[in-house]
Amino acid sequence: MKRFTLVFLIAILTLSCSDTITRDETVFQTMIDNDFFRSQTGVAYLNDEGHLTIESTTNESVKLTTEFSQPGIYTLAPTGVNSATYKTYLGDVYTSKHSNVDGVIEILQINEDGYDGNFNFNAVNETGDTIVFHKGAFFNVPLGNPGGGDIDEPGDLPTEYMLATIDGTLLETQGVTRSISDGRISVTGDFDGAEINISYPETLEPGTYTIADQADLSMDYTEGGTLDAATSGQLTINAAENGFYLGTFNFTTESELLIEAGSFNVQ
Repeated sequence: MKRFTLVFLIAILTLSCSDTITRDETVFQTMIDNDFFRSQTGVAYLNDEGHLTIESTTNESVKLTTEFSQPGIYTLAPTGVNSATYKTYLGDVYTSKHSNVDGVIEILQINEDGYDGNFNFNAVNETGDTIVFHKGAFFNVPLGNPGGGDIDEPGDLPTEYMLATIDGTLLETQGVTRSISDGRISVTGDFDGAEINISYPETLEPGTYTIADQADLSMDYTEGGTLDAATSGQLTINAAENGFYLGTFNFTTESELLIEAGSFNVQ
């Protein structure tokens, strides 16, 4: 069994007057007013409530937080989970939590390389100065520590885990197992007597798959001996090598049970 430690990579921050944002080797970039911020650092992590934070840190930092980790558009508001903060190299903090906030964070997709998305927002510091973030984009931001505790202090990955919100309530497994039989991989999490099971062909490469497009993919929720199969849903395999399996998932069952913000790490 392996234990993974979240490491922030120190990288180069480039500021220029260019207003062209391109998808290249960088993972996080945005216009801040008329200046271009580009960073080659980025990490995504979940807290115990399933809220997602995507953060890029150099000598400055930008932090984006959404209520859920699944693709979608998250509108920023003066209160609530959906928010953004920016900290300058001098320690000045700007936040989207103000009365005139205008902005969104859009998670476009999750694939084997991480999270892709866009963002724009205005932010205010404690003296009332405003800055505007526009044309923001992040690519291939890897998932760090699902369930790692305080959202501001990412920690170590648990050795093995499965997390999911079930009809809005975040649950963490008491145990998770992986088995291979007849060419299929099954990952099963035990939620205090209830189970989530994900089964897919051993030949599937890292990537994103839907139940609609992948006939051999199945997901289900079992409680009290009653199996509730998924009718729609998505599985992203982030890693599958050397006996290590890391992924995210969401699905809706036949009884319309909504399972979201799912993630697993198992050997």
